[in-house]
Amino acid sequence: MMCDREADSMLDAIASVIAQVKTVPGLWPIAVGEDDGVTLGDAARRHGGRTQASLRQLAAGQRGPGGFPAPLIEADNIRLYSWAEISEWLRTRMGDDIPPENPDVALADALVRLNCRARAAHREDGLRHLFEAIA
Repeated sequence: MMCDREADSMLDAIASVIAQVKTVPGLWPIAVGEDDGVTLGDAARRHGGRTQASLRQLAAGQRGPGGFPAPLIEADNIRLYSWAEISEWLRTRMGDDIPPENPDVALADALVRLNCRARAAHREDGLRHLFEAIA
């Protein structure tokens, strides 16, 4: 669902849409925007102008200025990165001409997806207490 909303910030706009969605009985949001977690292959496809091999060399520090964003998740031989972080780094450090991703959308998406998992496990209260403890 796409929408147009006026608010003081992107997070305020997202919160407003979520609150409106929750007014419909039995309906709740499951995601915000495009999934932020990407492999380097996914990132290359989203970028359109770089190969997976190029991104792998940048991530390993074999090319470029260094400081490539660290993976969000690293397990076995799989690494998931934030597309918002990679695209910002490529734009500001490498001069790539790609549109900016709003980091607030990535943060809101992660929180909404986590809430869905907590809801499915009937752990919303536990998640709420954890969030309050770390916020």
